[in-house]
Amino acid sequence: TLEDAVANVVREVCQESGWVAGEMWIPDDDCARLKLAPGWWAAAPELETFFVEASAPQTMGPGEGLPGLVWQTRRPAWVDVVTTRREGPRIDTARRIGFAAGVAMPVLAEGEVVAVLGFFADHRRTEDDRWTDVLAAIAAQLGPVLLRKRAEDELSRQAIELARSNADLRLFAELTAHELQQRRVW
Repeated sequence: TLEDAVANVVREVCQESGWVAGEMWIPDDDCARLKLAPGWWAAAPELETFFVEASAPQTMGPGEGLPGLVWQTRRPAWVDVVTTRREGPRIDTARRIGFAAGVAMPVLAEGEVVAVLGFFADHRRTEDDRWTDVLAAIAAQLGPVLLRKRAEDELSRQAIELARSNADLRLFAELTAHELQQRRVW
């Protein structure tokens, strides 16, 4: 499932690179906002509040927070949580639970941002071209997979709608046939 894939990707990246939390944001059905995808990962239970507490935003618009910034600019972004002057919907929570750095990477496919990957560290990390390149390579592999998954989901949705429409048509035909038989009897 998409949730399993997200969880596996962010967990593996975090464990191999020293990030303590990871997430993926995907555009909603209208492509008006990003929504937090299920399958985020945190190294410790106390870090999970960043994703699940009631005040944690589950959607962000273009330019909102680190994911929204990356979605809008289509470019990776690093943030030093401790010193940033940039305000965002999660910056206070990030500071409170001990995040010190974050990075977000656009996931591109066929020229569009199909997701944004984000990772957070509990120690200060400066922008690192090597990790930016690694994350870009992961995002490049993930983009076509997400596009294919989106197409599969759309086909499944259409199949369900078609089945429902066929059932409605079959019921209409049965009712019409019954009505015609009743009129012949009279």
